Amino acid sequence: MFKALRSVNIFSPSQMDTTKFPNTSSHHILLGESIMLLIILLSMLAGAVDYYQRNVASLGFKGEWYELLMCFSIYQNCCDIFSTDAANKSGQITTLNCIRTVSMLWVIIGHSFAFSMAVVDNPLDIFDLRKTYIGQIFANSYLAVDSFFFIAGVLVAFLKFKDIRRSSTALSIRSWLMFYVHRILRLSPAYYILILFYGFLFTSWLHDMPVLLGPKFAVDSCRENWWINFLYLNNFIDEANMCYLVSWYLATDFQIYIFSPLLILPFALFGACAGFAVAIIFLLISTGNLLL
Repeated sequence: MFKALRSVNIFSPSQMDTTKFPNTSSHHILLGESIMLLIILLSMLAGAVDYYQRNVASLGFKGEWYELLMCFSIYQNCCDIFSTDAANKSGQITTLNCIRTVSMLWVIIGHSFAFSMAVVDNPLDIFDLRKTYIGQIFANSYLAVDSFFFIAGVLVAFLKFKDIRRSSTALSIRSWLMFYVHRILRLSPAYYILILFYGFLFTSWLHDMPVLLGPKFAVDSCRENWWINFLYLNNFIDEANMCYLVSWYLATDFQIYIFSPLLILPFALFGACAGFAVAIIFLLISTGNLLL
């Protein structure tokens, strides 16, 4: 790998200028910083209370407000994140963990290589690099994104069919409404905070920054288009000025999730033959749309 990369001069002195990032109004910065500070303080407070109750003495706190506060516990959340107990539970598709790990590393490697092309003196050398086996790994790393869509689809179908087997109300209207509500509540809070941080704080902290981050960071589109991201439509509406460029994946994933019942219901109601027939129809439609 390193032998292949030595043929490419990664850093270009001519590119090491500074980029003037757009100024963000002070009230936007103040609002964003206040929200971030509030979350940090809540996490620290909840973590301290949680740790004290678990390891020192019970404070006798109970009720819904206490349970809500514990959602912010940095102590409990860190324990959950780094715990491997869930990996040993039965009823899991463990092979997906391997696909997820390899794909994640592949995406990181590919994007690191692609972003370096913005600051090289000899970008035409990339054509020679692609003729090598190592170069093919870099050039085809974008295919790893498809594996994430595959994993998402498998898990949605797997969990929903488990729910259908377990409960007779799994196909009710209420169940499908909760199907969407659960997804929104799972994705949106962290995603919205990320958009707030990136759009109103991140660029305001990067004035006179070396241009290594790329000119896209200097485009202040989040102040006008943040609401498009909040609706998960940023890959359809004004995509040329997308706020937080890589969020296209989350929007696409959410849209596929919205239409997933169109594939799940035929399998659940009419059996495998009907389900595969509908899946083939969708495959032909999507393929035809790409060819037209």
